[in-house]
Amino acid sequence: MMSALFLVIGFSLVGFAISYYIFRTKEAGKKLVCPIGEDCNAVVHSAYSKLFGVPNEIVGMLYYGFVILMSGLIWSGVPAILGAKPVIILFVIGLGAGVMSVILTGIQAFVLRAWCFYCLASAAINIAIVVVEWRLR
Repeated sequence: MMSALFLVIGFSLVGFAISYYIFRTKEAGKKLVCPIGEDCNAVVHSAYSKLFGVPNEIVGMLYYGFVILMSGLIWSGVPAILGAKPVIILFVIGLGAGVMSVILTGIQAFVLRAWCFYCLASAAINIAIVVVEWRLR
């Protein structure tokens, strides 16, 4: 269980860094540099770049921060929160993030017809987190 939690924390740190990079680049008014030669900016500035009015990169930083915090609490042995197992809470929220990642990847492919390397990396990280969390339950 410990190694799985460290893996989740590691993935979350990378995901947080990606979200933070997108956030800082957009805030500075700069263009994202895409390592695979695509137009990341078309994706991160699209109509789909916000969830309920909140930029996806901020939602991502909050999500990854939450996962890091919850994983740390689970690792430290903090008792169940609100009568539910913290691992289940972590998995359900991770599953939601994974589903959202699949939806946003589909939007890149079929609606925007543009790819964002950082968004794809974040989606892959979210799926990896869900897979590891599945093993934790």
